[in-house]
Amino acid sequence: MRPIGSTSTSYNRLITRHFDPIRRLSEITSTCGGRHERTELVGSTRVGAAPTRTAPAIKRRTVEREKIAVFARDRWTCRFCGSRTIDLRVLKLVSRAFPTEFPYHSHWKFGHSHLIYWTHSTSLEHVVPIARGGLDESSNFVTTCYACNDARGHYLLDELGWALREPTSSTWLGLTEYLPALKATRTRKPIPHI
Repeated sequence: MRPIGSTSTSYNRLITRHFDPIRRLSEITSTCGGRHERTELVGSTRVGAAPTRTAPAIKRRTVEREKIAVFARDRWTCRFCGSRTIDLRVLKLVSRAFPTEFPYHSHWKFGHSHLIYWTHSTSLEHVVPIARGGLDESSNFVTTCYACNDARGHYLLDELGWALREPTSSTWLGLTEYLPALKATRTRKPIPHI
C-alpha cells in the first residue's frame, strides 16, 4: 500500500533508496572499500555486516528538552544530508487536525502514515552509535532526518563514506514557530452550527 500524499515516482524512489534493506546493505558494503565480507539479512539481523561491539545495556535518558536543544543548535537541519527537517510535534499536530489528508500511525506503520514522516521528520542520532561504544550524551547527538537515521543503522560515518556537516546558520526552525497556533486549534472548541 502506497502512503497517502506520495506520488508513484517519489514513493518508489524512497522505497528503493531508503527502505530496501538488502539493497541498502549491498550499497553500504560496496562503499566500504571491500573491508567487509558478504552482507546478508537474516530476519532482522545483519550477518557479515560492519564489525560490531556489543555495548552494555543502558537505559536511554534523553529527555525532550535535550532533544529540542540539539535540534535548535543544528537549526532542524540534517547533519548527514543537509536537508531541512520538520519537528515531529508539528507533524503530529497537523495529522490530528487533518487525519484523512495527513495520516499518522503511532507505530509509524508504513502505508498508514504520510510519507513526510519518513522523509522530513526530525530525528536525534548518535554520531558514534551506542552499539559501537558511543555515549548517550549531548556531545554525541546530532539532528538528522528520519531517512538518514534509518539508512545509517549502526555504521560509523566513515564506513559509509559520509561526513558530518557543520551546523547551518539558517533561520529554519523546523516549523516550530507554528506550534502555539497548532496547539491552540487543537484545544479550541468547535463553533456550533446555527
